Amino acid sequence: MALPGYPPYRHILTALGLRAGLGIETNAANRWSISAEAVLAQHRKTPLKGIVVASPANPSGTMLTAAALGELILCAEGAGIVVISDEIYHGLGLCLCG
Repeated sequence: MALPGYPPYRHILTALGLRAGLGIETNAANRWSISAEAVLAQHRKTPLKGIVVASPANPSGTMLTAAALGELILCAEGAGIVVISDEIYHGLGLCLCG
């Protein structure tokens, strides 16, 4: 999960019987986004079983480009890391404009 991130993710994962351990630090320099490089760097330190990604992210509001999300998924899956994508806001702009 990205840090800062949406706090209830930890509770949701715990309720599902999973251990929500590490967070991947983000900052203004990386647009508050988790990158493929950051995931692999964390995975080398402490093996990850999965990551939770949200775009747009809460609380930062940052959005991954399609290319960045695709790279993140390919790198994570290549390393045996499951990707859970929170897409609750997907299409929200269409709902507000339509």
